[in-house]
Amino acid sequence: MLARFLHNELDKPSTGILPEDLAPTTRVDDPPQPASHGLPTWIPVYLVLLLVLGTAYKLTYKDTATPVAYGGVAAMLGLVFTVFLGGRWLARSLPPQYAGILLITVVVLLLGFILYKLGRRFGTILELIQAFVARGHWYLLPLLIVLLSIGSLLVVAASSPFVAPFIYTLF
Repeated sequence: MLARFLHNELDKPSTGILPEDLAPTTRVDDPPQPASHGLPTWIPVYLVLLLVLGTAYKLTYKDTATPVAYGGVAAMLGLVFTVFLGGRWLARSLPPQYAGILLITVVVLLLGFILYKLGRRFGTILELIQAFVARGHWYLLPLLIVLLSIGSLLVVAASSPFVAPFIYTLF
């Protein structure tokens, strides 16, 4: 877009930047837009993912009935797509000051959920951090925090099937 603007501006005879004998005789027009199929692009992606993941689920868990396998995969994919597409729409439609508040609220709720799911393990994590600081191994805290964060996310993902698709996508 910038290149097209510069090309068209430099081609104007009124600018006097280029001599008349160097000026091109054609202008750069907008590139042709691809034809719209009338179908949103996320629908074929959803259907392909449903087919692949539903088949993989059915082959992995052979005792599960086919409608249950594909229905469960469809529900989880529907949840993920709804959150993604709805979040994108919400981010575009909200004013920036409200979008920041919403982001902070979502992060606080997610951290609260993670702390709730960690339960008794959170005390152990705090004792481990306290031991590192008390012994003077504070320089290892960034490594410890990264490992504990990943471990905590995996614990939450293993214990909550509704949050798992969102956490596993981080990895």
